[in-house]
Amino acid sequence: MDLEHGLPTVAVATQRELYLEWWNQYGATHEGLAWNKGKQGTRFDTLLSFFDLEGRSFLDVGCGFGDLNKAIQFHTTNYSYLGVDIMEEYLAVANTRYASDTVAFQRAEFLASELPRNFDIGIASGTFNFRMAGVDHYDYLQRSLVKMLDACTEGVAVDMLSDKVNFQRESSFYYSPSRVLEIALSLTKNVSLRHDFQPFEFAIALYKDDSFHEQMTVFNRHIARQRPLIEARILS
Repeated sequence: MDLEHGLPTVAVATQRELYLEWWNQYGATHEGLAWNKGKQGTRFDTLLSFFDLEGRSFLDVGCGFGDLNKAIQFHTTNYSYLGVDIMEEYLAVANTRYASDTVAFQRAEFLASELPRNFDIGIASGTFNFRMAGVDHYDYLQRSLVKMLDACTEGVAVDMLSDKVNFQRESSFYYSPSRVLEIALSLTKNVSLRHDFQPFEFAIALYKDDSFHEQMTVFNRHIARQRPLIEARILS
């Protein structure tokens, strides 16, 4: 199997078949996206918590109905956004809800598509949850992270199901947080992992800037975000 140019055709077809089944049953609701407990807002808030949001541009991989926009708009209206998804049914809803001069949507299988670059932040929520026959899910995740990082100047954040569970669904794939952390650290030294917002899910952020202050051995990105506090400590 070669994922360089995308997922195997059968895997994409299986994904679409599953989503279409939920869409036909539930329509434009969170159940239509296979979110059956209404926790999407919690996931979005966690993913966005890794970044400063003001004036940023976002790439949303597997955007569904584009509802990440609602979460972003809670913090700022000064942003731009592109959402990509394989489901034209979802994108029709997304365009009705959110499309504007600065918010756009595109039908695409992310790994197989040429997309605009130079976004600030990449987000993928629920994109990696479904088990696909014949797919190495860790390889799929790593390739997706590499492509997202290549398209984004600041960093990316994704969430997924944790293998630290007391049950597993046959249709879902559960990731080892330690193995995902190892993949992330192979791409950048500057990584945040949160397993504190839901017991059976986790989120991880990868920051492109992993430069650090040689004397303080603190990431420069952290210094920039916490400069007043850090300077006060240095001066005290």
